[in-house]
Amino acid sequence: MKREFTKIAKRFGCNLIYLFGSQADTGKRYLEGEAVFDIGRHILAKVSGFKEIEHKTIAKELGKKGVITEELSETLYMMAGYRNRMVHFYKEIAPEELYQIITNHLDDLERFNSEIVTFMKEYKKKTGG
Repeated sequence: MKREFTKIAKRFGCNLIYLFGSQADTGKRYLEGEAVFDIGRHILAKVSGFKEIEHKTIAKELGKKGVITEELSETLYMMAGYRNRMVHFYKEIAPEELYQIITNHLDDLERFNSEIVTFMKEYKKKTGG
């Protein structure tokens, strides 16, 4: 299991101390999930003056505004719920559970990246900048 984590960590530039540190470290260092919501918040602020900071609301609005697909919006909504669980109930999360999510759901992050890049290119064409 640790070897797989090492490969994943290198792929996404994560420090293994975040993955194999204390339960508190694991709960607070939730890989790239937080960045997804930061990026979403900034895009929504730019395109619609959005000021919400709640992660689940950001996930929903990204889909409603057409920044990402509704399907991905639902996935991010679930990710936001899990992120909240990791932050507030990190002691309840087993390393095996985190491993399963990391190994089986990396494509969600890749899909987010792809959809955001597509949106940004289209937005740039529409606005000229």
